[in-house]
Amino acid sequence: MSRLIDTLRWIMNMLRYLIDYLSRLIGAIHPTQLILLSLSLAATVGYGLSSLGRVVFKILMVLFWSLLILFTVKDLLHI
Repeated sequence: MSRLIDTLRWIMNMLRYLIDYLSRLIGAIHPTQLILLSLSLAATVGYGLSSLGRVVFKILMVLFWSLLILFTVKDLLHI
């Protein structure tokens, strides 16, 4: 029982570390770079999905591409 509690504690600490790391990383990355990272991650994950997963994947790809275009235009126009 104590081994289970130690394992759960270790998992919680790893999740806490991951969330802290990602929040610092997101704060240091430009929104366009973050969207490009999301696109590449989504493209990598999207290949092995079921049909419903592929539909959600396509919706996310449209969203990420729209955000990428929006932030690129915003940067070009200095808005």
